[in-house]
Amino acid sequence: IKKKSPTTGKIILQLHALFLALFVVGIFKTFDKKYIPIYLVLSYFFVLHTVLEPKPRYRLPIEPFMVMFAVKAFKNE
Repeated sequence: IKKKSPTTGKIILQLHALFLALFVVGIFKTFDKKYIPIYLVLSYFFVLHTVLEPKPRYRLPIEPFMVMFAVKAFKNE
């Protein structure tokens, strides 16, 4: 997409950055020591498939969990 439409590529990148920021905020808002193994798995996928090798197809298995935590960023508790 970046090569065909640079503007669309920038918009998608910015939306993904916003989504990742919401995911991180949601993780911090729901932090509980008994869920540390789950947080470690999510962190592993986050670092490996978002920061090091940013290909969406590798991130797909963990995407629903990222969405759940991103939604938690909006919830007031």
